[in-house]
Amino acid sequence: MSTELLHGPLIMANLLTRGHVPAIKCEACSEGNRAIARCLTCDDFICGHCKQMHERWAILKWHQIRTLAQLRSGEVSDAGKLQGNALKCGEHPEESIHFYCVICEQLLCTICCTRHQKFSKQSIVSLLDPEVRCKQGIVGLVSKLQVAVAELDKARTEQDKWYGRLQAKFDEIKRKVSQRADKEVERVPDKVEQIRKEKDNLIQDLNNIYQDKVEELKAAKITIKKEADQLQSMSDEINCLDSKADSHMLLVLKHKLDGKLVELMAKQHMRVPEKESFVTFEESERCGSVGRLILDDEVKLQPFTSVKSSRTARHRKHTHKEFWDFTTFQKPKEREKTQSSILSSLPSAVAKEIESHNSKVADLRLQEEPQHQSPVELLRQRPEESWKLTTDLKTFGPNQTEFAFVNYVAAFAKDKIVAVDFGQRELISFSPNCNSPTPNIPQKLSLPDSIKASNVAGNKNDFLVILDGLSVKVFDKHCQLLHQFTPSVGKDSTRSCLIVDDDNVIAVGYRYKEQLSFHTLDGSHIKTIQTPMIWNYLTVCQQRLIYTNYKRKKLLVVSYNGVLVISLDIIGDFQGQWGPTGVCCDSEGSIYVAVETGGTFAEIRKYSADAAYLGCVTIDCRLPRGITFTTGGELVIAAKHSVKIFRCSGRSKPLTET
Repeated sequence: MSTELLHGPLIMANLLTRGHVPAIKCEACSEGNRAIARCLTCDDFICGHCKQMHERWAILKWHQIRTLAQLRSGEVSDAGKLQGNALKCGEHPEESIHFYCVICEQLLCTICCTRHQKFSKQSIVSLLDPEVRCKQGIVGLVSKLQVAVAELDKARTEQDKWYGRLQAKFDEIKRKVSQRADKEVERVPDKVEQIRKEKDNLIQDLNNIYQDKVEELKAAKITIKKEADQLQSMSDEINCLDSKADSHMLLVLKHKLDGKLVELMAKQHMRVPEKESFVTFEESERCGSVGRLILDDEVKLQPFTSVKSSRTARHRKHTHKEFWDFTTFQKPKEREKTQSSILSSLPSAVAKEIESHNSKVADLRLQEEPQHQSPVELLRQRPEESWKLTTDLKTFGPNQTEFAFVNYVAAFAKDKIVAVDFGQRELISFSPNCNSPTPNIPQKLSLPDSIKASNVAGNKNDFLVILDGLSVKVFDKHCQLLHQFTPSVGKDSTRSCLIVDDDNVIAVGYRYKEQLSFHTLDGSHIKTIQTPMIWNYLTVCQQRLIYTNYKRKKLLVVSYNGVLVISLDIIGDFQGQWGPTGVCCDSEGSIYVAVETGGTFAEIRKYSADAAYLGCVTIDCRLPRGITFTTGGELVIAAKHSVKIFRCSGRSKPLTET
């Protein structure tokens, strides 16, 4: 997680836990009650009784009331009276808070400094800096807001232009279909009714496709408008700043708004596709036939990320070195002067302790400096794990039928594995014993012949969930059908991936809609969230959805609430077509990603739960697809014409050039 996003909430939390504001009395009545809120309209602090009167009396109902907690947190900017009170130390009420330790994330008074053992002059932040420094930081926010608004305007302009081209293309294809139909009517007058019916169906399909694109565009516009409103709200908060606002208030407000701004700029807005067409019309070669529509799957709105936000994401791990500047709004030379003045104001014993700690902190920071090497070089310096192939299955059934195209695998209790042979639309089950040279022969599951599975998922409760056409079907461990349902989030909702978690929540991904819907086992819809760049392979761990995108070479993690947590580039210098495919997690939460390299081998890369690269193994597998772990810890790989099972046996030498 980015360091600059952490310190704002940490400072505010410490302001409330380590320090306190003297009790404030109600200013609206003469009873001397303790104030619990502030009426921004009356410009008075009010007690609980007066707050109830505000809520009851019609003449006062429209007044804006904020609690003291909201004022302290900086959610509203009209908090001058509250922030103007002296901030006192929680441990030493007679002392005022003057310092903040960046490393330990604690507020300190002078007495606290004498007892504090884990700080240095580089980590001490003065909360008594001149207000002009804080206001300079607020001014800097204004320029950032202007950049963010410009990015939104650019995305909005591109969308408007694309809408015009979309309408023109729709009219053009509709005209071509009509012209072709009229031509065929003249050539084959005996088939007039058939030709006109085919024409009407084509135009109806064209209209449906067009409406899907328009709805997608409208949704993107709504998102941009919502974010523009948030930027306007932030601008209003800055414009409404009280001229008497002190540095404490400005500091809290800047941290709050800066965090919001970074989050907004990191979001991916929707931009127009590079291709002009979204569908093409191909005339039929047969006499008396009109033709067909060919949908261009690649033409959809793409994420639009500003250069600045991408740069921030790449360098977020180095921003902690600049937190001092971020907090006090000072340049390095000015910062050194302020640090010296802080040291001179402290007792000599404290200053000496700070100096002795400086060298240790400096050494630690030098050790943290990154090496200037290419990402691929750094990746290959990581130790490679050693994996042993224990099972390689290439046939199933008593007739030793060869696998046609195995693309998904799922693991169940007692190391039972179910694989999908997409080429033959069959579900194959087996329970290999990795300690035995002759594992059980894979067999077809005893399911009705009408079922043509395209995906499979399972969990520790032994529920077998399959995707059969547009339907999701749930079976128990005895292959008895329990439930079936047809999820839908609108037109053209092709189901591309499927998973079920250990709480029996089913998640269905929609590649072209970039959405995912949650359902109970009986099919009841829970909610639908946005999952940008979702593709064909999906797993779940600790209520986080983890998936890959082959074309864009991405590993993405989205929370159950629809928040994009991680967007990681899968790097490599392979030739030809390559990219990430299957993904799964082990019992510790580490993420494993299968990478098709375009050659005769594949890679299984390991990442931590927060997507830090941990290692890699090269395997003899040309086309890795779905992967999963058995309950015994073996890694199962769907490898198109076979199912391979590996067991990890430790570390070996680093990767070499291939």
